[in-house]
Amino acid sequence: MGMNTGLPVLPEPRLSRLLAHYRGDLARRRTRSLAILACLVVLVGLAGRWGEVEPAKLLHHLSGLTSYFGRIMPTLRSDHLTGDIADWYWNFSGWLKLLFDTVLIAYLATFAGMTGAGILACLGAANLAPNGAARWGVKRLFEFCRTVPDLVFALLFVSAFGLGPLPGVLAIGIHSFGTLGKLYVEAFENIDMTPVEGVHCAGGRFVDAVRFAGTAQSG
Repeated sequence: MGMNTGLPVLPEPRLSRLLAHYRGDLARRRTRSLAILACLVVLVGLAGRWGEVEPAKLLHHLSGLTSYFGRIMPTLRSDHLTGDIADWYWNFSGWLKLLFDTVLIAYLATFAGMTGAGILACLGAANLAPNGAARWGVKRLFEFCRTVPDLVFALLFVSAFGLGPLPGVLAIGIHSFGTLGKLYVEAFENIDMTPVEGVHCAGGRFVDAVRFAGTAQSG
């Protein structure tokens, strides 16, 4: 005796209704996507218009951009090779000093941001924060510091303190503070709470819980 192994088939009227609903839903989604795309195009065009973006000017000067790297390369001549190389590496020791200063600025700024973020992240972690107001305030501070581009901070500090290493240290440090603060908060919120609860049960304060239970696990 044979067995019927065929798949069940819906009745033709019901199948037609389902297909019609599917095509209608697909058409609505396509229309909505095209409408959103059209709005984005219009908004980009208006932003470019008000922002004085000139595509014609960009295309006209595009050759100057592509030839930049060729213009900065030294002109080496066989009869004056050593002189050309010497001109290219003129004040090389001065450039090395400036490069070393840049590395120090980045190092000091990152260290300062890391230290501040590590201290305040304990107040922003949901499982360690002493109250909701402190947690909300610290998280908003981290969001502000990492959302504002460090270039904006640099412009503000240059106008306040003038050119020099200080504006760079402050700008990079504040941005690192916000970025690392988010990472530290997430690390603290994923620790094992058993040691923290043990410190609290023994009469420990918030500082004791952070010192003996929180930071030891996250590290």
